[in-house]
Amino acid sequence: MIKIDKLLVLKAFYLGYEIRENHFNEAEALKMVNHAIDYYESQNRTFSKSELKRKLFYLLIKCELLRHEGSIQGIRALTQEFAKSINNAEMYFNYMKIIEETTLIHKSPDIVQMPEYKGKTSLQVSPSWLTDTEDGNFFHTGQTPFHALGIYNEDLSLKQRDFFYKSSILDIMKKHNIL
Repeated sequence: MIKIDKLLVLKAFYLGYEIRENHFNEAEALKMVNHAIDYYESQNRTFSKSELKRKLFYLLIKCELLRHEGSIQGIRALTQEFAKSINNAEMYFNYMKIIEETTLIHKSPDIVQMPEYKGKTSLQVSPSWLTDTEDGNFFHTGQTPFHALGIYNEDLSLKQRDFFYKSSILDIMKKHNIL
């Protein structure tokens, strides 16, 4: 069984990633995530620690949904500040470990002969690490966002597996009484 904070970070990453990469109602999903974030900002009351963690969860989904947008640095900065303000910076830093793990850096031996190279790029196909071979091709090294956090699939309990593999963003928002 893994810590809930790591599970939430993984779930936020994969929800955002799958929606963005599959182009599955991206605009609608972003509206839902913004609605969830606004919900926690509009309530005129003190939130419990778990409710504040939920807001951070939605902020992390937003970070992943907008990962390739120009405004991402500002959104990440706000998310990091919020995480620090609720004494849960570790969740944010775990998300950033996943970003590092799923960002492709082309390591060509002769970068000058690669005119299409534009520097660091995010993976488009799979959230796993790819390494450059000498001929400029990439191969899969088996690293995943799970590995970035030191987690292996067998570490998940049955309840955690159900949450991770079966819960949609809509299911989660309903459980949080946001919708």
